[in-house]
Amino acid sequence: MPVRIQRSRAPGWRMPPGAVYVGRPTLWGNPWKPGRPGRFWLPPYPIEDAAIGTDLDAGDAVDLYRRLLRAGPDPINRLLPNELSADGRRQVRGWLHDHASHIRAELHQIQGRDLACWCALDAPCHADVLLKLANPLTCEAVT
Repeated sequence: MPVRIQRSRAPGWRMPPGAVYVGRPTLWGNPWKPGRPGRFWLPPYPIEDAAIGTDLDAGDAVDLYRRLLRAGPDPINRLLPNELSADGRRQVRGWLHDHASHIRAELHQIQGRDLACWCALDAPCHADVLLKLANPLTCEAVT
């Protein structure tokens, strides 16, 4: 069964063969970034590290990622960058929809593979969401 691996900068550490890095700014990266305030990151679109209208902890960011991949973009305006106009918010929702569609279409690339991220193994991580989506028969259902 595939697992999540915590990346490390320790001397000699190597990513295991076959593992896939899923952090920012890969296709698999979570656009919602924990912090006070929370931040938003969506390359290759022109939004990188923009502050949003609320604080986010790691669990919030993972929940937003799960919701993005399950049901499309989160419709809550306060979770988009503060400086966006109404047209900008519509455009970002479109980008989020495209991003989520692309991730869902490419899940076969990570099926059966270990996923690596910088998150601590005992902390919430979007890689757990990806593991469950890409391996529905071996992982418990995404809730």
